Amino acid sequence: MTSRQDIIDYISHLCKGTVFSKPEITQLGSELTILSDKIGNVTKSLIISFRLSDTGMAIQSIGAFLTDAKLESFIEHIAEQNNLQFNKSMTRTVTYSASDLKLYRKITLDEVDDFEVYKKYIQKYLFHEVVPFFKNRSTIEGLGAYVLNYDFDNIINIGLGGEYPINILKAITIAKWCGNDSKYEEYTTGLQLWINEDRNDPNYAKTSESYQAAFNELKEKLTGPL
Repeated sequence: MTSRQDIIDYISHLCKGTVFSKPEITQLGSELTILSDKIGNVTKSLIISFRLSDTGMAIQSIGAFLTDAKLESFIEHIAEQNNLQFNKSMTRTVTYSASDLKLYRKITLDEVDDFEVYKKYIQKYLFHEVVPFFKNRSTIEGLGAYVLNYDFDNIINIGLGGEYPINILKAITIAKWCGNDSKYEEYTTGLQLWINEDRNDPNYAKTSESYQAAFNELKEKLTGPL
């Protein structure tokens, strides 16, 4: 019978030297395992949940998460100064979703008849999906190459952690730090329009001034002297 430890050992072996230099493994209860590694400002994590298959344990879900501490702490300070909620456990910089859904389903939904065959699917998923994700997005420039492809209206849907307007403030910061003036203008204009609408919405009117204050402080910090 395949055990959870068999799968974790295999993933750790594949990830060492490609994703992680020396992964730290954290077990959360009987169902969740986190592999993580921090290099400089960036923490890379694989979060894996498990299910029981006919031949033992199998993966129920697996996701890659990237957190840039410099970006997070910058936004956290502004959020706290302006009474906006900043949940550290939920504010990963980028959340990964599999682009090859057929392969992802092979790992997370199909029955595991042969562990050796199952390992090949895991290996393909890690090398084709996870390794490029971390390689391409582990710098502010890499984040920018991903985030700044999106129009303002889609920013809240692309996996920047934090509730509105935290995720928008992150995108604005990334645009500025990457020197992309056109996206900076697009995102700041878009957020100001949304805040203006919030003032006239009973659900958001009470918090709209906090949104505006945080937005104003962000722009001041981004355009002021270093």
